[in-house]
Amino acid sequence: ESLFLKVVPTTHLERQRAAAETARFVASRGVETPVLLDDYPRLLGKTHAVFAFPFVEARFGRPTPDDLRAIGAALARLHGALAGGPLGDEVQRNSRRRDRYIEELRRRVLDGRGVPPVILEIIARSSADLEGAGPSQIIHGDLNAANVLFPEGPDGPLLLDFEDSAHSWQSPVVDVAMALERFVLVRLDGDDDRTAAGRELLAGYTCVAPLELEAGCLGATLETLAVRAMVLLAALEAAGHFVDPAEWDKFVFLANLSRRAALTLTRLERDVS
Repeated sequence: ESLFLKVVPTTHLERQRAAAETARFVASRGVETPVLLDDYPRLLGKTHAVFAFPFVEARFGRPTPDDLRAIGAALARLHGALAGGPLGDEVQRNSRRRDRYIEELRRRVLDGRGVPPVILEIIARSSADLEGAGPSQIIHGDLNAANVLFPEGPDGPLLLDFEDSAHSWQSPVVDVAMALERFVLVRLDGDDDRTAAGRELLAGYTCVAPLELEAGCLGATLETLAVRAMVLLAALEAAGHFVDPAEWDKFVFLANLSRRAALTLTRLERDVS
């Protein structure tokens, strides 16, 4: 049997173990996700541990109607499963603690020096608070393209990597906004093409579960996600760590994208509302 092995430092062991338990829970609720094999994790000496999962031949999602509808439906099923998760109280505490930490970092960045003006402008114009997106529950929290894989055959997508779920007590709109950003906005040009693709993703979601989008919530959520990432990058640099300039460029691009795609996002919000 072919395996997918994930080697992590022991300092990350408990976080990865919690992610694996979340995956096992949602899999028991019908969500397609690889489940950690029995007898894992195993220690590799004193500094690392290995997690083993069944290996699946798969591809990344594409901005096609079929894939987008499947991604939307899978995300709705995930939210339905996580809404009944057993760790809600703990995730709420973790999420609030992380939110306070990020907001404090944001204030330090705005009061400090060394951050380029273009980044300061973006951080200053947007809150780091995601509470305005809507009623909260446990969500995925990191729904990027690498965490959605389509196996060979007719099955729907696999959702991977639940590490961020442990501190993501937020509105499902946050996951939906990130899915639209990563599978639609960054891959397609033009408001008409983006709107058509976004409608497919949202149609897949709303075929499984209801979704409410307040006016302006998608753009505000995406800009806030970019600001939170930039604040964490600034904190790393302030602590003496090297941050690849490409990382700064990526999140500046994403923060500005949420405004450049305002027409698309407004159309999608109106469709759902």
